[in-house]
Amino acid sequence: RERTGFRALTDSIKAGLEHEAEIGREQERGQKDRSQAANGGNKRRTYMIADEEEAFSETDMFRRIFRLSFLNTIQRRHIRQHQKNIEVFEQAFATIKSSTGIS
Repeated sequence: RERTGFRALTDSIKAGLEHEAEIGREQERGQKDRSQAANGGNKRRTYMIADEEEAFSETDMFRRIFRLSFLNTIQRRHIRQHQKNIEVFEQAFATIKSSTGIS
């Protein structure tokens, strides 16, 4: 019990240190980019870009569009099939009504 508790504690401390190290690396990258932009190096962009725009993936968007269009096609096919079934039932009832005279 003590070992598992100690292990859990050390794992959480280790995860915290890794998180802090990642934040430090991101800050260093930001400072480096800002200093290069200030010095005119590499013609880097000096404007802000939204996180969503940086994380945008063209292939994921194409997959999503393809998936939605495929599901839309399936849904339209089901609607057409349902309408045909309704027409068959309506025709059957019209035939029964005309042959029996029941209204």
